[in-house]
Amino acid sequence: MASRPRQQRIVRALARACAVVALGCAAWLSVDHLAGGSRNDAGIARTVELEQQTAADAAVSETLHAERERLTDTSLRREGYQLALAWTLLVSLAGFLAAA
Repeated sequence: MASRPRQQRIVRALARACAVVALGCAAWLSVDHLAGGSRNDAGIARTVELEQQTAADAAVSETLHAERERLTDTSLRREGYQLALAWTLLVSLAGFLAAA
């Protein structure tokens, strides 16, 4: 059986590891949120431009449809990894609090 000082070192190392993971997840989510605004603006501007072109020329409708699908796929992918990062953040904070 491990001695008490060794157990304390292990718990402190676990707390540090959880804190590093939590900080990394928080940083990633923050940067992604800030960068997401400009990505969405560009996608919306492109969609509006294609909608105006579609009003004048129906042949552009396939391009508009493809752009909307691309934006939806990108949004769903981003939502998926944001959810995974959020859960990782919660679990690492729980680990940190349990070890602290």
